[in-house]
Amino acid sequence: MDLLGASQNVHVDSIHAFQVEGSVQQHIHQGLPVRVRFEDMTLFELLQPISDASHARDRKRSPPDSACLPGTRLKVIAKVELWASSTIFSIHIHVYWMHGYVGCGKSAIALEVCERVQRKGRLAASFFFFRNAGDRSRIHRLATTLASQMAESVPETAPFIRRAINDNPNLVQRDGERVSLAVQMERLVYGPLRDADSWGLLTVKALIGGPYLIVLDGLDECQDRDEVQLLIDGMLTFFQHNPRIPLRIFITSRVEQHIQSRLNVPEVLLDNLVDHCSDHDIAMFLQTLFRQEGRRNPVVAAYIRSHGAWPTPGDRRKLVQHIGKSFIFASAVFKFIIGSSIENDPRTPMERLPLALNMNPGLDGLYAGTLARSERLPQFSEVISTIALAAEPLSTAGIAELLEIETYEVVNVLVNLQAVIQVPGTDDMPVTLCHTSLRDFLTTESRSGRFFVPPAIHFRLFLRCFTYFLDACRRSPRIAEPDPEQTHIGRYCANYSIAYHWGGAQSVLTCSDLEKAIPLLREAVDLSPLGPEPPHNLGTALNNLFAYTKSLAHIDEAILLHRQALKLTPSTHSQHPLVVSSLADALLARWKQTDFDGNYQEAISLCRRALITARRLGTEREVLLERLAQALHDWFNLKGSGSLEEVVSLYREALALPPSPDSNRPSSLHKLGNALQTLCTQTRNVEHQVEAVSVHREALGLLPYHKPCRPESLHKLGDALYVLFRHSGSVVDIEEAISLYRQALSLRPAPHPERSISLNKLATALCELFDGAGRQPTAYIHEAISLHREALVLRPTPHPKRPLTLQNLGKTLFVLFEHEGTDYHLEEAISLFREALEVLPPPHPDRAILSICLGDALHARFHREGSTSLLYEAIAFQRDARENLGSTSRDRPCVLNNLGNSLKALFDHKKDAAHIEEAISLYREALEVGLPYRRDRSIVLVNLGDALRLRGEWRAEGFTDDYEEAIALHREAEEDLNGGTQCLGRVGAINYQWMGIAFYSQFEKMGGARDLDEAIPLLRNSLGLYHPTDVYRSRALTFLIKSVQALHERDGSLSHLKEAIALTRELLSRHYILGHWRRGEWVDRLVSLLQKRVDATGDQDDLDEIAKLKEGSKD
Repeated sequence: MDLLGASQNVHVDSIHAFQVEGSVQQHIHQGLPVRVRFEDMTLFELLQPISDASHARDRKRSPPDSACLPGTRLKVIAKVELWASSTIFSIHIHVYWMHGYVGCGKSAIALEVCERVQRKGRLAASFFFFRNAGDRSRIHRLATTLASQMAESVPETAPFIRRAINDNPNLVQRDGERVSLAVQMERLVYGPLRDADSWGLLTVKALIGGPYLIVLDGLDECQDRDEVQLLIDGMLTFFQHNPRIPLRIFITSRVEQHIQSRLNVPEVLLDNLVDHCSDHDIAMFLQTLFRQEGRRNPVVAAYIRSHGAWPTPGDRRKLVQHIGKSFIFASAVFKFIIGSSIENDPRTPMERLPLALNMNPGLDGLYAGTLARSERLPQFSEVISTIALAAEPLSTAGIAELLEIETYEVVNVLVNLQAVIQVPGTDDMPVTLCHTSLRDFLTTESRSGRFFVPPAIHFRLFLRCFTYFLDACRRSPRIAEPDPEQTHIGRYCANYSIAYHWGGAQSVLTCSDLEKAIPLLREAVDLSPLGPEPPHNLGTALNNLFAYTKSLAHIDEAILLHRQALKLTPSTHSQHPLVVSSLADALLARWKQTDFDGNYQEAISLCRRALITARRLGTEREVLLERLAQALHDWFNLKGSGSLEEVVSLYREALALPPSPDSNRPSSLHKLGNALQTLCTQTRNVEHQVEAVSVHREALGLLPYHKPCRPESLHKLGDALYVLFRHSGSVVDIEEAISLYRQALSLRPAPHPERSISLNKLATALCELFDGAGRQPTAYIHEAISLHREALVLRPTPHPKRPLTLQNLGKTLFVLFEHEGTDYHLEEAISLFREALEVLPPPHPDRAILSICLGDALHARFHREGSTSLLYEAIAFQRDARENLGSTSRDRPCVLNNLGNSLKALFDHKKDAAHIEEAISLYREALEVGLPYRRDRSIVLVNLGDALRLRGEWRAEGFTDDYEEAIALHREAEEDLNGGTQCLGRVGAINYQWMGIAFYSQFEKMGGARDLDEAIPLLRNSLGLYHPTDVYRSRALTFLIKSVQALHERDGSLSHLKEAIALTRELLSRHYILGHWRRGEWVDRLVSLLQKRVDATGDQDDLDEIAKLKEGSKD
C-alpha cells in the first residue's frame, strides 16, 4: 500500500539522503549519516545486493537446501565443469542451459558447480531464484546483486562498476526512476567486464585458468516472465557482439515456454538433466544417507548389529526402482522412513520402510501422507494455509503473531512435517518449503483434496494483515512515519495486505467478505486522505459489493471514490491507467444496472484514455485492452450495435503483447474465442466459428490437468464445438464436445458446487446429437434425461438456476416424446415447463423461452388429442414470448417460427385465412431477421413451404404460385442441408415429407401424373430418415398411403393396393393407436382398402379383418 503517494511535507526519520555527484539518491538505510559523500560509500552500500541469493547463503534459512552428496552426479558435473573451464578459443558457446523437471537435482548441481569453480577462482557471481522468497522471486535486484559479487571476485571490474553508477545514479535506484534491466545488466555487469578486459588482461587469465562463470539457478522461479525474456535476449546479444569475452553463463530451470522460446537457439548449449539422472546416482544418494543414519541413530545401529545391513540390498533396489529418478522424492522418502521427529508414531524406521515402498511414486502421495500426521492438531489448517499463501516466508513467531496464537502452537503443527517443510531452529527465522511443488500441491484442489488451500484464504489473511497494519497506523503519530521498532510481520502486513492478499482474494470475494472489508478500507481512507490508493481500494470493494446488492448508493460512492483517486494520481504516475480503468469499470457497472448510456459513453472514453496514457508511460496495456474490448462486446450483446471487428482486434492486440506476471493467457484466448463466436453469429461466416474453436483449443492446451479452471476451459471449447455442429452438422464436432463435457464432469465430482453446470452441458449435447444427427442410439437421450435429473437434485428450490434445469429436462423429455411417441414424457415435460413459469413471475426475462417451450409442448399435445383449446393456449404462450423478446433477441426467429407452426395447424383445423396469412408472414419475418444456424434456416424454409402448400390447397385462384414457391423453398432447404457435412437426420425427413405432400397436393388440385410420381419417392425417403416411433412420421405415412392409393386407382395395380393396406396397418399399430382422435378415420380407410381388394380377389381373410375392424369400431 503506497501511503506516501501524493503526500506533501511529510517528515520520515528513517529515509536518509546521500549526495552523489550533485544528485541526491534516497535510500532507506538505518545507521548512515544524513549526508554521505559518494567517495566514502562502498560498492556494497551503493548496490545493496540481496544477501541470501548466492550459492554461499545459509541454505537452512534460505532454500533450496539442496546439495550433491559425495559420489553422485559426477558425470554431469564434470560435463558442466569442462565447458566452464574450456578456453574461449576451443568452445565458442557462452551460455549453457540445463533443464529438467521438479526434483531432478538442478539446484544441487548448480551449487556444486559454483563451489568447484569458486575454488579455482573463476566464479564471477551466482544468483539462486526461489519462488515466493521476496526479492529472490523477482528480477529487479539481479543486476546489482551480480555486480556486487563480481566486484569482489573480479576486482578489475570494480572501478568500472563505480564509474557506471557515478555516470547514472539511477542504476542503483530500487524505486521511482529505476532504469530497465537491460541497461542495468549492460552498465553494471557486462560493460565493466568488457572494459576490464580492454587491455586483454582478463583474456590472458582466462587462457590460464579458464573463463569467469555466472550461475543463474531456478530461472523459472522468477515471476517476472517478460523481464526474464529481456534478460536472455540481452545476454545473447552481448555475446554476439563480444564473442571473445572470457565469460560463461550457466542457467538451470524447468522447461517453461517463456524461457525455452529464447534459449532453444544454436548459440546456447542445451542439456536435459533427465538424461543424466540414473538409478546409480539415486542408489549412491540413499546409500550415503542410510550410512550416516546408521552411525547416529542408536535404534538403527542396534538393528544393524543384530540383523546385518539395513536396508537390505533387495530393499534398496526396490526403493531405487520405486523412487525413479527424482532426488527430491528420494530425500522426502528418506525423511519419512527415518521420521525421528514424528510424534505419536511409535514405529521404527525399519517398520516404516515397507510403508514407503507402497507410497505413491509422485510427490502428491508423500505430501498427503506427511500432512496427515498433523491434520488433527489445533491450528493445523490456519498454519498450513498461511505458509502456502504467504507472499514471502514467515518465521514461526511471525505466523503466530499474524494468526494471534502462541508460537509453540505453530511449532507443534510443523514439527511432524519436517519431511516437506523446513522448520528453523529459532523462532525468528523463516519457515520454508523443501520444494515449491508443495505449494502447487496445496493450492490445487484436484491434487490435495482435504488439504486444499482455497483462494478464499487470501481474504482471511488480508483481514489479519490489514487489521494489524491499521493498528500500527493508529499508534503512529503520522501514517507515513514508519515505526523504528516495526517487526518483520509488521513490514509484511504493510507491504502485502493490499498488494498481495487483497488482490489474491478478488475473484472469490463474497458479499459477506466485502461487508467485513469495507469498514477497514474506509478507515484507511480517513487515515490517509491525500493518498490515491485508499480511495481506489475502497471504490473497488464497493464496486464488487454492488455486483451483489445492486444498490445504486454503493456504485455511486464507488464512482465518487475513483474520481477522488484519479484527482490524486498524476498523469505521469505508472498507476494512472489503472485508476482510470477502475473508474470506467464502475461506470460500466452502473450503465448495466440503469441503462443510462451516458455512463457507458464516459466509460469507453476513459478506457481509450487509459490506453493512450499506458502507451505513453510504457506500462502494461494487456488488461486495459481487454477491458475496452469487453465493454464494447457487452454493448453489442445488449444493444445489438457496435463493431465486433474492433472487439476482436483489441483482443488480438492484447494477446500479441508480452505477457505480464499476472496475465492469464488462457482467459484472454477464451475472451477472443467468445468474440469470434459472436462475430460468426452476426456475419453468418462460419470461418469465425472455426477460428473460435482453434482459439479455445489453444487456451485449453495451456492449462494443466490439475488447474481448478480447467473444467470451465473444457466447457468453452465444448460450447464452441457445439455451435460449430449447429452450423455444419458434423457429427465429429458434437462428439468431441460430448467428450470434453465428460472430462469436465469427471473433474467436478459430487458435491462440487458447479457439477450441475457440467451435467446440463453434457445432457444438452447428448440430446442435440440424438435429435440433430439422425438415427443415433436412444441411450444418448436416456442418459441426457438422467443427467438433467441429477442436476435438478443439485438445484433444489429456491436455487436461482432451478428454472433453467426444469426447462432443460422438459425439453429433453419433449425430444424423447417426439421420437418415441410416449405420452407420459410429453405430460411430464408440460408439467416441468409450468413449474418453471410459476417460479419466474412476469416480467422475468427468462419467461419468454419457457413460454416457447410450453407452447410447443401444448401444440404437440393437440396433435395427439385434437382439442383446439390446447392449440389456442399454445398460441397464447407463443404470442406472450414474442411480445417479451426484444427485436434484436437471437431467440426471436425461433419464436416467430413456432408461433407460425401453431397458426398453421389452427388453419389446417379451422380453415381461417387470417391464420395462414399470419403464419406465412411470421415465417418470412424469421428469414429476414436471420437465423444463426443452417439447420434452423432450413426448418423455417420447410415450414414456410408447407404453409404455402396449405394456402394453395385452400385458394381457388393463385394456387399455382403457392405450389411453385413451396416446392422451390423445399429444394432450397434440401440444398442447405446437403451443403455441409451434415447428416440429413430429422430435419431432412421433415423436408422430404412436406415437399412430397406439396407434390401430392398439387396432384390432387391439378391431376398431374408427374406430381404423383414426384411425391411418392420423397415420402419414402422421409420415412427412411424418421425414427420408426417418431410422432411426426405419421404425417409422411398418411400421405404416402394416399399417394400409393392414388397410384392404384390410376393403374389398377394390386401391388399398390397391397402396399397401401400394409402402410395403413402400420399407421394404426404405431401411431394412431387406440384412443387417438384420428384412429376412427383411418380404420374406415383401411376397411375401404380391404374392401377394394375383396372386390378384386374375394379373399376371405380380408373379409374377416373387415368384420373385426367394424366390430372394434363399435367398441
